[in-house]
Amino acid sequence: MQDEAREPMLDKDGKSALAEEAPPPVHATKALPSEESGGTTMLIFCFVGLQVAYVSWGIIQERMMTQPYSRTTADGDTEEGKFPSVIFLVAANRFLALMVAAVLMSRDHSGKPLIGKDSILDAGVENVSNDAMLIATRIQRFLQLFLPSSLSNVFSSFFQYKALVFVTFPTQVLFKANKIIPSMLMGKLLQGKSYPWRDYGEALVISGSVAAFMLSEKDPPEKEEDVGTASLAAFGVACLCLYLAFDAFTSQWQSRVFNKHAVTQYQMMFGVNCCSLLTTTSNLIVSQTFFECLSFINAYPTSMYHIMLFSIASSVGQLFIFYTIKRYGAVMFSIIMTTRQVLSMVVSYILFGHPISITGALAAAVVFSVLGVRIRRRSQKK
Repeated sequence: MQDEAREPMLDKDGKSALAEEAPPPVHATKALPSEESGGTTMLIFCFVGLQVAYVSWGIIQERMMTQPYSRTTADGDTEEGKFPSVIFLVAANRFLALMVAAVLMSRDHSGKPLIGKDSILDAGVENVSNDAMLIATRIQRFLQLFLPSSLSNVFSSFFQYKALVFVTFPTQVLFKANKIIPSMLMGKLLQGKSYPWRDYGEALVISGSVAAFMLSEKDPPEKEEDVGTASLAAFGVACLCLYLAFDAFTSQWQSRVFNKHAVTQYQMMFGVNCCSLLTTTSNLIVSQTFFECLSFINAYPTSMYHIMLFSIASSVGQLFIFYTIKRYGAVMFSIIMTTRQVLSMVVSYILFGHPISITGALAAAVVFSVLGVRIRRRSQKK
């Protein structure tokens, strides 16, 4: 799931909070049975639920990464500090998503179980009689299926969150609209897919519009002290580019696993988050950042409240993602999530006062107009 399903890892732009949390990318999952004739009331409920979950997710994300926390000491002085680790936030999201996936997986009987006798992990191990070898083979198969996309998902989330320190959240949202070409190239690399030239043309238009938005966000540095700010912004753009590359690999690898193995969407969610939680927690413990984050949370209790809201919003968003795709289809889901991107930008501008020029506004309009054309064309094909 995706821009929070994959998305959501931690922003959902059509992805689960695990995909953007980003949640696991939605376009990487198998298509769920569509019932596009579902009731209007439930459709409105899904629309509102997705908007509330992921707009809240994005706002909390920006608050935690860009705004300092403050407290009053015993001497009456005011101390401020920023949350010390992006990886800790990733781990928190992965933990709650893992719990949600485990519950859903235990209640879903549509395919083979992931763990236990005659499970997906037992494929090809019929002749293994030694219990120790059987366990080792299952672990190896589990890692082969889920670890690659898990690692890329962690790196994707890390660079996504890191970019918030150097670029504004609306800029990040627009960059996420530029996922088409990286996904095309990664699909061609991993699965040998081909795409019509029209898709490449539309992707280039979106890319140019994103660049125009970036250039209009701030004036070129004229003074020496402004160069440092420009350099930091360039580093933020580099983080976003790495985010796009790892995000494209994540979704295409998951698509490859779905095509070759009988894995359900909940099993994928469980496996990826299990590996991600292990890697992020190990990183935190080895670097001793884990205890630093706990100390920070103890010193600034409000941050714990934000972490809880952050993870809950991501998990709730994923539940709405799966239900919406199952009942109303991927086209309606794409429309809802595209609207969410626009709403996220507007809310962020209002709350955090990010300036936008006329050129930036026009560039944003072009981006979402092209996306709207793509969604409409896909709907007509249906």
